[in-house]
Amino acid sequence: MREYPILTIPSGQFTVIDGFLISLDNRTANDISSESAKELLTPGSWYILKNSYNPISLTVLQLMSSNYMFTNHPLLLFVLRPTVYVRFVRKNNKYHCVKTNKAHGTHKAFALDCERTDEPKTKFIVFTHPLQNTVNSFSKIYTQQMNEKLRILQTFESIHDTKVSNLTLKNLKGFDLPDIMFIPEEIMLNIKLPITRAKIEQLKIKEESSKMKQIEKLEESLYNISLEKNIWRLNKMKEYLEADKMMNGGRTLGFEVMFNKCKIQLVKNLKLISKYVYPRLIKQWFKESQELTCLVVAISERYTVVDKYVVDTQERKLIDPEVLRRSGT
Repeated sequence: MREYPILTIPSGQFTVIDGFLISLDNRTANDISSESAKELLTPGSWYILKNSYNPISLTVLQLMSSNYMFTNHPLLLFVLRPTVYVRFVRKNNKYHCVKTNKAHGTHKAFALDCERTDEPKTKFIVFTHPLQNTVNSFSKIYTQQMNEKLRILQTFESIHDTKVSNLTLKNLKGFDLPDIMFIPEEIMLNIKLPITRAKIEQLKIKEESSKMKQIEKLEESLYNISLEKNIWRLNKMKEYLEADKMMNGGRTLGFEVMFNKCKIQLVKNLKLISKYVYPRLIKQWFKESQELTCLVVAISERYTVVDKYVVDTQERKLIDPEVLRRSGT
């Protein structure tokens, strides 16, 4: 699970998400090379961020020729509100990101005005995964174009010029270092600002309590299913033996006592299994589900996107997205 640094200084709280320096107080994107960052951050916090993260993604986005940059961090668009809907259009042999409405959008994004251009220009931070109920067979092409522009940009010295101070660890003596917390993404998506250790602890306790209730409910379901199946089998054995009068000589009283004893012992055994075995089994299920997660999006009653593939659920086969695009499905 991803973790993000939270720096608390007199001017507010800051974090770094996918190379963007984010002010959590006003939900704005910045980077370490800007003058505003020098003014906002304390010397100690600037030094830590510069040497640990070097957050210059905003500068990269401003200088690159493409007007968009993809991110696979949902937290980034959660913090940088409001988000907009965008689509991609091809013009002069190059793809451009344009703002649109929800009906015509293929991705969610955050729009920002760039400062390092000759004239005002809007650029977009686009979430990698397309919207549900959309088939976008060109996502790979958009990403390839962005990566190509990034490689070109990396050859210029200006992209690495982030010297806004002559700070070194030696001359930081006497400066207060910031309070730093490392917060998991799941907590960042649910916590209210400003972030404090007390709030984090309360949220962890709440989530742990919720998780325990889910586990207890799942354990109870497993117990009930197992009990139902085993009682059914026991009853079937009873029906089979009672049907054959010759086998038991017509004596059913002793068998009834044995049946009830087996039923009592069955319940005891399942309770022990529920106590000692099911928790380990559930834990293993959670572990496997986290390792094997993939994107599943139903785009119609017939077609579903599983990870990067389009599946025809009726005929149980893979479909070429280009065929769907041409057919207008």
